[in-house]
Amino acid sequence: MIALFFAQKQFVSGGTASFALHLYAAMKMAEIDVRMYQFSDNPKGSKVLKGYGVRVHYATPEKALKIVRNNPSLLVSPEHEPLIKDLMKAGMRIVIHDPSEFVRKSHRNYEHLQDETLIKNPICIRPTLQAFYKDAHFIPHPYVRQFQEWVGGDLASRKIACSIARLTFVKRPEIILEANRHIHSDSEKIQLLGAENRLCTFHKLMPKFPEFKQGGRGLPLEWGASSRKAAEYMLAVDLTRFPHDGGGSQYTFMEAWDAGTVNVIHGDWLRYPGEIRADYNCLTIGSPEELAALIKETRNSKFIKKLSEISLQSTAHLEEFHNPISVAKAYRDELLGIRRYPRLPRFPRLP
Repeated sequence: MIALFFAQKQFVSGGTASFALHLYAAMKMAEIDVRMYQFSDNPKGSKVLKGYGVRVHYATPEKALKIVRNNPSLLVSPEHEPLIKDLMKAGMRIVIHDPSEFVRKSHRNYEHLQDETLIKNPICIRPTLQAFYKDAHFIPHPYVRQFQEWVGGDLASRKIACSIARLTFVKRPEIILEANRHIHSDSEKIQLLGAENRLCTFHKLMPKFPEFKQGGRGLPLEWGASSRKAAEYMLAVDLTRFPHDGGGSQYTFMEAWDAGTVNVIHGDWLRYPGEIRADYNCLTIGSPEELAALIKETRNSKFIKKLSEISLQSTAHLEEFHNPISVAKAYRDELLGIRRYPRLPRFPRLP
């Protein structure tokens, strides 16, 4: 049995929860015996996550240590738990999702990621993270598709653009709102659909964009909700910027690929090499003005043809690079010490 430990208190909107759920589902598809655990101070039963059908078991500190000592185990979310260091010493492997989990040295939630003598062979979901740990091993995200084939053949009849990304600081929704000011047709404005970080929307967006109103956003927490919504649009905009990270994929990117929707990302995501390539599996912009101009290009039939080509290429890339069964087996083999998944070229260490 492979044990996946989700240390956060709740499964909420965000890449970490998406990763945990997709990895669990991928292992089930690959017929791997797997269990999902959360921590509890007191013994209690299990629950089934509404909207996902995933059964989550609870483990007390004593039970968690016993599980880790007797089973290949993986921490799939980095939230702080006093128990985590003991579990890592007992042999639990960890997945590192992005440098924000440890570049802020004062951030107590991620203090267990700052002890290089404790962390052994971490798994990272983007190759850029290999720059931080000499023995980090890259395995891509798994992605369980909502659609079973390419569904981008109807792009010309779809609405123009949305963002299924969360409205939070690293996603830079202010660029989208500024671009919308340059777009005069309401039907062409980019629709913000992701869940709100209300601190971001209240302190960063509302003072500068009085036309923005809080509330009424966020997609259902259930399988395929983001992909099904993205499939109503030609373009999906996600302008994430992480310090010391980029080049690879995120779940919003994969949800758009699944839906045949073309990702629009900021060019600075490509400042690191990785699987994301401009005009192959995404479009890039560098400013609100460029984003607005890109939206207006959707009136051009030649541009729609280009979008269709990118859409088809993106879905093919998703099928090959993030195939749930092959990625699940790569995780299984890595946890069992059978390294079959090929290492990608290492990227230079960052200053």
